Amino acid sequence: MTIKRILRRPQAKAPFSAQGAGVAKTDPPAGAAVKPAKVKILLRRPGVKPAPPTVHSSAEVGYGNPPAHTRFQPGQSGNPKGRPKANKGLSEVVLKEAARRIKVTTPTGDKRITKLEALARTVGDGALRGDPKAIAHQIRLLQAAEAKQAIAGSVKPDSGPSLAPGEIALIQRLIEVHENDKK
Repeated sequence: MTIKRILRRPQAKAPFSAQGAGVAKTDPPAGAAVKPAKVKILLRRPGVKPAPPTVHSSAEVGYGNPPAHTRFQPGQSGNPKGRPKANKGLSEVVLKEAARRIKVTTPTGDKRITKLEALARTVGDGALRGDPKAIAHQIRLLQAAEAKQAIAGSVKPDSGPSLAPGEIALIQRLIEVHENDKK
């Protein structure tokens, strides 16, 4: 067995000298600390080459070599069902339910509308019947919708069929009178 010693000295990158552009200093400056050389020892037997990686036959079974009938076939995925879907949050479930279409009977016939549209119709119908809570809720919904459209820039806040400030005050006064009559 032969032992080879390979000596490597780390070569410091010396700064370029000002006089000769591109000429590096090779000697360290006087008094500078010099690191000891790294020694790497290689052990080899003379005339022996390293063994090539082993090729497993299909009959041999062991670590890294599963039985042939259990291996993935070419073109077959290792995860055929894929990653499972994540659980839906409450807000997603509520929005999906509000978007579901239901059958509504109207004087003109049956219609299929979303639950959100049916809810808006119910609140509007209650406001028309004179229910003070429905009226107040309808006013808040109208103001919120107008504000959202104003932010989007599609409709100016004072354009379209909106309530004037005097009308809002009148409706609020009617609600107060109606609530006082109930007491």
